[in-house]
Amino acid sequence: MSDRNFLLREFARDLCTCTEKELRERWNDKSRAALDKVQSQLFEARAKDHNPFYYVAQHIYFDNVRNHPEFLYAPLHRDRLCKFLQEYLLEDGLDGMSGIQILIQRDSFKSTFTHGVAPLMLSLRYKHLYGKGIRILLRHHKEQLASANLQRMQAKLVYHDFLKHNWPEFCGQTTKDLGTQTELTWPWVRGGDQAEVNITAAGLKASQTGFHQDFTFNDDLVIEDHIKSKTLRDQTKELYAHSRYTLDMKGGKEVNSGTRYHINDLHAVQQKAKAPDGAPLYKLLRIKAIEDDGSLSFPTRHTKEVLERKRQEEIARNGNDFLWWLQMQNEPKAEGLVATRPEWIQLCDAEDVNPRSFRLITIDPAWKGTDNWGEGDSAAIEAWALEKRGNLIILTGLEFCVSNELTDEDGINELFRMAKDWGIMHFAPEERGGKSFGTRVTNEGITRGWPMHLIKLETQQMGKDQRIGTFLGAMQARRVFFVKGCRDFDKFLNEYEDYPQIDHNDALDAAAYTCDPAITKAYTPRFNAAVYNFNRNSLPLAKRTRHCMQ
Repeated sequence: MSDRNFLLREFARDLCTCTEKELRERWNDKSRAALDKVQSQLFEARAKDHNPFYYVAQHIYFDNVRNHPEFLYAPLHRDRLCKFLQEYLLEDGLDGMSGIQILIQRDSFKSTFTHGVAPLMLSLRYKHLYGKGIRILLRHHKEQLASANLQRMQAKLVYHDFLKHNWPEFCGQTTKDLGTQTELTWPWVRGGDQAEVNITAAGLKASQTGFHQDFTFNDDLVIEDHIKSKTLRDQTKELYAHSRYTLDMKGGKEVNSGTRYHINDLHAVQQKAKAPDGAPLYKLLRIKAIEDDGSLSFPTRHTKEVLERKRQEEIARNGNDFLWWLQMQNEPKAEGLVATRPEWIQLCDAEDVNPRSFRLITIDPAWKGTDNWGEGDSAAIEAWALEKRGNLIILTGLEFCVSNELTDEDGINELFRMAKDWGIMHFAPEERGGKSFGTRVTNEGITRGWPMHLIKLETQQMGKDQRIGTFLGAMQARRVFFVKGCRDFDKFLNEYEDYPQIDHNDALDAAAYTCDPAITKAYTPRFNAAVYNFNRNSLPLAKRTRHCMQ
C-alpha cells in the first residue's frame, strides 16, 4: 500500500472512531501537513464539527443516499441525534445516568442509528483505540426484528467496499464467517479470548441469564398492542426491569429508542424514574415532527402537507388523531387514552376524617372459584367515609382490600374485620345472580352480633363505564380523598392511572358505587346520635385475617 493510501486509510479509520477533540490530539502538525498535501485543507475540512456516528452513517449506512437530505438530514441526524449519542456514549457529560431515551417520530431512521450505526461505530472504536472487543446487545420487542438489523450489519461487513478497504479485520467472506442470525463475533477475535459474543440480537422475552453487555440498545420495546392492553404494558415493564441486571454494573451504558403508544408505557416509567436526590435517571431526547415553535424537525421528508395528510388519514380511519400524536409527536394525548389525571388524587391523614362521617363498605364480589374469578376479576372490599358539606358530599377512601385469592369465606371475614376497625354498619354489595351474598352477610351479622344495614344498589345493572365515569367526575371536582398509606391503595391507583385502557377495573368499580343514589339516600348526617356515636378506640379488637397487611 502506498504512503498516500495508507495515510488516507488511517485518517478514515480515525474519522470512523474519534471525536473532533480526539482527532486533533492524534494528528500533530506534521501528520496534518502530510494529509493536506493529498488534498488542500483536508484535515480541517473533515475535523471541524466532526461526529464519528454521523460519519459512519454517511459512509456505510447511507452512502448511496447521503446527498439526498430526505434520508440523511444533518440538522436532525447529526446536530441532534448523533450529538446526543456522542455525549452519552463517548464523553463524560451524562455520567451517572441509568441510560438515555431517544424518542423520534416515525420514518426517521432511528432504528438504523441505534441498531446499526451506533453499535458498529463502537465496535470499530474499541478495537482501533483500545485493542479490545466489547459486548453489545441489540434488543427489540420481537427477536426477528433485532435479528434483521444484525443480519443487515453482517451483510455490510461482507459486501461493503468502504469496510473491506478500511476495516478488513472486521470483514468476512460470507455472513457465516461472522456468526449466526442472532450472534456476531468479529473474525479477529481468537477462540478462547472471550466467553461471550460481540453482538447479540434478542427479543424482550429472551433470557440473557449468564451473559452481560457493555452496551445495550433497546429499540421499540413499546409496541402498538400496548395501546389497549395494560397486561402487555406491565409485562414489558417487568421484563425490562429484569433485563437491567445483564448490563455491566461498572461502566455499562444503555440506549432506549422508540415512539410512544400510551401515557403510562415503559417510556413514561423511564421519564419518571428519579435517583434518591431527585435527579432523573434517564436523559431524554424527544424530537417532534412539528416543534413547539411550528418549525419542522425533518422538513425534507416530513413536510407540513405530508404530516397533515397522515393526520387526516388517521382521523378518517379511527375518528381521532391520537395515534398520529403518538407516532409523529411522541406526545400521548391523555384525553384519548386515559380518562384520569394524576392531580385528581388527593390524600389526607386518617385523623382528618370526621369521626361523625357516614361510613360504609362497598363490595365487588369475585370470590375465588366463581365464574367472575375465572374471568380474571378480583374481589374488592372498600371502606369509605361520606361527609356532607353544604350541598356537596365529600368521599374519603379509608381502606381497600383487592385480591384475586379471596374465597367467599375470606371475604366475609375481611368484611367484618374492616367494619369493626372503622365502626361501619352499612354494607353495599353488588349482587350477581340473586341475593345470596347479601343474605349471607345479613345472617353473618346476626351471628356475630354486629348491627348492620344492607343497601340495595340502584346502579349495579348499569354499565361499569357509566358508573366509573360518575365517580371520576367527583374526583375531578376534588370531592374525593384517600387516607395516606391505606392498604391496597396501590392496586386502586394502578387501575386509576390507566383507565379505561385496562383489562380489569374491580377496585375502581367498587369505589364507583359510593356515588350510587341508594347510598346518597341512606346517608343521614350524624349529630351525636347514640347509634352512630362510635369511639373507635373502644371497639372490640378485630381479628386480623390473612389478607390484612396491617
